[in-house]
Amino acid sequence: MSSSNLIRLGGLVVIVGSLAFALVLLLRPWLAQVVAPFGIIGFAEAVTLPMYFLLFVVVSVAIVAIVALLRGTRHSSFGVLASGVSLVGVVLVFVGLLMGFAGIVIIPIGILVTVGGLGLLAILTTRTNTLPRWGGVALVAGGFSFILVLYLYHPLEDSLIGVPWLVVGYAIFRAAGRRTERPPRVR
Repeated sequence: MSSSNLIRLGGLVVIVGSLAFALVLLLRPWLAQVVAPFGIIGFAEAVTLPMYFLLFVVVSVAIVAIVALLRGTRHSSFGVLASGVSLVGVVLVFVGLLMGFAGIVIIPIGILVTVGGLGLLAILTTRTNTLPRWGGVALVAGGFSFILVLYLYHPLEDSLIGVPWLVVGYAIFRAAGRRTERPPRVR
């Protein structure tokens, strides 16, 4: 499988994963009411952590796909550094979520590291025309959406975290398609 196809597959994974994240968290209160008569108590809380794990996977796949897109440009080494920083930040946020109250210190540090790394990746991708400008903006918005993890616990706002990652996935998918196009021959 060629690298362009793998990058496209990564974009598709990001699109489907962020869509699933947004829909499940948006429908979480309704699903909890549907399963409550069957004796399943705590469904809304039980589905939240797996959805945040899905978000962790989606963001990680997006970062790796962006690094693969940056490969071959003169900023590829900075892209690897920025992606490493972003991945460390995402892992810190997820570990902080797993730790519960003890993670109250780790999560803000992880968010700062994630936002910084994703901001640097957004700058690199727009400077090299790897992603369109709106893809870079969505990447920064996706980084800032991690702040919503901390402060908002309403299903609508939780589900909005997946929207910028849906746009990033589409930008990755589209950019990988542009890589496979051959330039026209000039005679």
